[in-house]
Amino acid sequence: GNYLACSGTSRIVNISNRQGDAVAEIPLTGVAMAMDWDKDGEVLAVLQRDSTMVPLWDANQHKVSNLDTNMKDLTFLKWSLTGPQLAVGNQKGSLLIYNKRTLKKLPFIGKHVKRITCGAWNADNKLALASEDKQVTISNSDGDTITQTMLKSEPTQMRFSATRVDRLPPPRGARP
Repeated sequence: GNYLACSGTSRIVNISNRQGDAVAEIPLTGVAMAMDWDKDGEVLAVLQRDSTMVPLWDANQHKVSNLDTNMKDLTFLKWSLTGPQLAVGNQKGSLLIYNKRTLKKLPFIGKHVKRITCGAWNADNKLALASEDKQVTISNSDGDTITQTMLKSEPTQMRFSATRVDRLPPPRGARP
């Protein structure tokens, strides 16, 4: 990537370029709890404590826009590995999928019945979410649940394995 974003208790996200020069400061209303770059490294999303807003910093325009999730107590944020979708989850188990290309927000109230604790996107643009309700859901990029599985305990982390094909660069001239 071309930029490094870091934040601490100051409620400011500092963004630096490859040379270490400061290029932007994003003021927050709460402490940053999570940050994630989109698949192209163009947009940084920041999850902040006690806010319904997710600041989105555009690396091309060096501007911040705010995504209003209309959800309280945000707990999870993750960009798709292959698409323009950003998944945001909250304390009550609700999910919002935001598409940066179309600017559409797809809300899913009660995707889980308790706090969304973790999640991951795979190379096929499927979203896995886990919750304190001891459930794992796999959804498509539109948020439709494909499958749901019960676990014996509350999950805290999740990752999809990468197959050899996932790690190979695309063929020359191929478009994502």
